[in-house]
Amino acid sequence: MPWSTPIPPLQPGTSLQRTRYTIERVLGAGGFGYVYLARDTKLNRQVAIKQCIDLDSETVRQFGHEFAVLKMLAPQSSLFPKVYDEFAEQPPGAAPGDPKYEYGVMEFVPGKTLQAVLDERVQHGQGPFGEAEVVGWMLQLLEALERAHSANIIHRDIKPANIMLLPGETEIKVIDVGIAKIGKAGDITQRGAAAASPGFAPPEQYAQAGRTDRGTDIYAVGATMYALLTGAAPLEAPARINQPLPPPRQLNPLLTPLIESVILRAMEMDITRRFPDAAEMRAALQGKPSTLTCPNCRHLNSITAVYCQKCGSPLYPMRLIIADRQITTIADLPDACDLDWNGGVNALVSDKLCQWLRSLGEAGVPALVAVTRAGTEHPKDLDLQLDTLLRYIRPERLPPQLSVSPNPPALISMDKSIAHTVDITIKNIGQGMLIATVVADLPFSLVGPTRVLCRFNESQTVSLLFDDSVLTDVSVGQMYTPQVKVY
Repeated sequence: MPWSTPIPPLQPGTSLQRTRYTIERVLGAGGFGYVYLARDTKLNRQVAIKQCIDLDSETVRQFGHEFAVLKMLAPQSSLFPKVYDEFAEQPPGAAPGDPKYEYGVMEFVPGKTLQAVLDERVQHGQGPFGEAEVVGWMLQLLEALERAHSANIIHRDIKPANIMLLPGETEIKVIDVGIAKIGKAGDITQRGAAAASPGFAPPEQYAQAGRTDRGTDIYAVGATMYALLTGAAPLEAPARINQPLPPPRQLNPLLTPLIESVILRAMEMDITRRFPDAAEMRAALQGKPSTLTCPNCRHLNSITAVYCQKCGSPLYPMRLIIADRQITTIADLPDACDLDWNGGVNALVSDKLCQWLRSLGEAGVPALVAVTRAGTEHPKDLDLQLDTLLRYIRPERLPPQLSVSPNPPALISMDKSIAHTVDITIKNIGQGMLIATVVADLPFSLVGPTRVLCRFNESQTVSLLFDDSVLTDVSVGQMYTPQVKVY
């Protein structure tokens, strides 16, 4: 049974995991329980131990979620703390029937959070941080997010309080990934709690069915820069609907126009107008490249511009997501559509595909023409329209190849007024989408389904129902071989 009152923190000197870890002191307390500084007696090093004192199953699951995320990220980047151990154990002095509590052993990260250091500066009248040091920290933060996003992880709680400034004040580590989302970019949360930090969460994170994406973290980085460089937390996203965000240079005139423009673009309310990814924001912070060529009219624009200053065309292509991947070039389309054919068809019918092609400027015009031709050739068949477009993009693309088994179907014995069912398997052993119609030529046969769609290496079962009750001249035990045509 869960204890009715919160348990006190472990006392210094307490041993855990059969004397492997010795508690030194409490570092803090949070929603799950306590965080301790401890010593790993086996390896003689300091570690941080988190203790979950809530026995609710969902809370325990969420507690373990943070360690699952870090184990995916820390081996790939030193900007995230490492996870060393996880275990469950009864507290000291517990009776045999008392519950066990979950523990996680992590790398101890010395230093203070950027929020704590900022608060100290403001209290002592020192003002916000300097631009150069903030840019140095943000370049590291964006590098960490690049690693996370490439692993399909969205942090969703980037803010100064979740960034540790290490001794020396030049290096950082990203902490507290407790509400990070593991799953498909742009989808409703697959794993990870829903939450929003006021001032640092974008509008999509407040929605009940919010679809968070890389742009969610980009907004939070911009908001973090805003706070660190002005000393003031940004307006909450819902409040910005009716109240404009004060420009950073209004609060800190020492900021350069470049850094202000990077912050404001990252904090766009419309996710499609933010930097498309962490790499682009890093490049903008570093001021490279200094200009951006319009894909429509070839005019040179500022790297921080969103629309062409000459013709008004978007300088960054709109996002097109198929098969959980962002399509960056036209050549990427065939592979993505083979992985998610329905996603490709939906992009075509919703006009998102054509909008994306138009946003590419001149580079997208030939494919747009191919879409129009495909629609003319197959006006009622979206599958064939998409297949025609993909073959235009990749002429060497192998055609779908049909495999039917068993072929021919097994012999059946027809008995008066008795129905027989035979299953056959249709498989696509080629590329692209196999679109086939199945017909059985016996007058007493039914087929279901008659239309088959199979991607590469996929198969579908078709059932043939033979019912001789409609015939008058069938003798008992007469043998038939069903004749099936697939085209």
